[in-house]
Amino acid sequence: MAKAIYFYTALGYVVSIPNTDNSKYDLIIDNGKTSRVQVKTTRFKTPQGIYQVALRTSGGNKSWSGIVGRIDSLSVDLVVIVSEDGLLYEFPAEYLHGRTSVNLGEGAKKYRVELDRW
Repeated sequence: MAKAIYFYTALGYVVSIPNTDNSKYDLIIDNGKTSRVQVKTTRFKTPQGIYQVALRTSGGNKSWSGIVGRIDSLSVDLVVIVSEDGLLYEFPAEYLHGRTSVNLGEGAKKYRVELDRW
């Protein structure tokens, strides 16, 4: 999450973090337009060497209901993914809506973002 915060701060956005962990998003960014951002990370590679990201959530606390969550574009505007090699991808939530995973291969290159100051 720190890399996503750095990225948006370096772009001049105001970055806010929700006070509780029960929201569907991890950050709120504001550059004149407010967006809700969910941050995901991955270390997992497919047998072909392509990073794959699990987009579903299945709890993590004692109050988990047993329901697997997916990306919901009504609750999240952007999904930022940071891979183990430090690359950052910014997907519109509509692109990932309802999916349980995404590969960061050739098709994801247009969503890769960079800063000159990494």
